[in-house]
Amino acid sequence: MNTTTKYILALCGWILVLSSSVFMQTGPRHKWTAMLDRLVAVKGSVLSIESDGKVYPRVSAFIVFKRVNCASCLVAFRTDATGKYSMILGEGKYEVFVMEFERNGKSYNALAPDQPRFIQVKEPTDGSYYQSSDIKIVTRGQSVVLDFSPDIGKEQSFLDKVLSDDNCRDCYFIVIEAESIPYTGKVVVENDNLRDFLFKTEGVIDTRYKDYAKELILSKRKLLIEDAFLDNSSIRNKYIGHYQFRVVGEFDEVESIASLGCVPFIKYYFLGESLNTIQNPESVDCKEFIRKQNKDLSLTRDGSEELRKQSAIISKLFEWEIPIRMDHYSGWLTISKRDFQKSADK
Repeated sequence: MNTTTKYILALCGWILVLSSSVFMQTGPRHKWTAMLDRLVAVKGSVLSIESDGKVYPRVSAFIVFKRVNCASCLVAFRTDATGKYSMILGEGKYEVFVMEFERNGKSYNALAPDQPRFIQVKEPTDGSYYQSSDIKIVTRGQSVVLDFSPDIGKEQSFLDKVLSDDNCRDCYFIVIEAESIPYTGKVVVENDNLRDFLFKTEGVIDTRYKDYAKELILSKRKLLIEDAFLDNSSIRNKYIGHYQFRVVGEFDEVESIASLGCVPFIKYYFLGESLNTIQNPESVDCKEFIRKQNKDLSLTRDGSEELRKQSAIISKLFEWEIPIRMDHYSGWLTISKRDFQKSADK
């Protein structure tokens, strides 16, 4: 069992004990209402201070509050997708830890030098029902900075779509930065293969996978692949099978067509149009153009080319937030029409 899972289980156990102690009490009501009165809601944000002085919310920060003079009195929590946290603590003095993890698995307390190490939890006197306490941190190396806003009432975001488990018989392709001895750079990997690799190497469980993968992609952090070797057009190790992590090659043709824009790129590689007909690109949104085709679009040109060129094409589409997958019936790279249907069309 990895360290993070232990922390989560410990937190669940603490909540269960607290619930049992408070709500299963059979004695007179005044004996436990006094205890409820000593509970204080504490909330705030974890703010990461970058080297340039800019401040960003820290997503999925792991916070630990340790009560002074009580080594086993621990409460842990993770910040949400906007860097905020909230918890309920008993009145008293607590030492604060924000645990960050290095690639070698070692953890450290990332509190900023001017951030107080202790917090006095007490009932607010300003009439509010909670105590506000923001926490500043400084991470070692590149910090993961995200600013996700709620998608209530909105179409599913690109990353939410490609990182989902829906219809994963034909998983979407993901593009990430990888670092290994034989190769460092972009790789293309199907969603289920990335999830499997992160679970085996970093203990990322399914419930955390999507947020973890978002951090990896948006921060452009390089995924370390140890004991790796190159096998034709892919990286392999004991956790990675044939062609699961495909190296993104550099091709002048792909770069040249991509420089014309997304619509000409789709016309050339997926509609089979000639260079002469795409020299003057239309002023039209690429996703709207794909939607109007009202059909699945498969790679019609250079479909038999080496995987590096296919991966270069996938990489360009990923930059434009165009979901693409391998159709398991035909074996062709396919842009599915259902991914571009508006809600009213479905």
